[in-house]
Amino acid sequence: MDVKIFHPGATTYVKKDLPQLYREAAAKKKLAYHRRVVEVEKGAFTPLVMSTAGTFAPETTRVVQRVAKLIADRKGEIYAETVAVIRQRLRFGVLRSTLIALRGIRRKVTVTNLAGFDFNL
Repeated sequence: MDVKIFHPGATTYVKKDLPQLYREAAAKKKLAYHRRVVEVEKGAFTPLVMSTAGTFAPETTRVVQRVAKLIADRKGEIYAETVAVIRQRLRFGVLRSTLIALRGIRRKVTVTNLAGFDFNL
């Protein structure tokens, strides 16, 4: 899994529509990593492509839905709440990454342990 975040309002992307930007970003990531992951690591590769506006590529949406279903089934949570929490956390992660890229880190970085995280709001 690899993440690509882009700003659709950038001058480079002005003449392209959002679905085309998603396809191009995913194609670049797949070109760089897909063969190695499948042949060497015997795994599956899905690039997570998101925009700075908080929208996800269709492939990313499917991954989020699949992960949410697995978590909801395993923990006995409600699927809709689980997928909402995952989307929210991804969007805030994009926002945090964007802010760090713009202004840099101003605090000590802490790692969150999600093992005991309860998705039931």
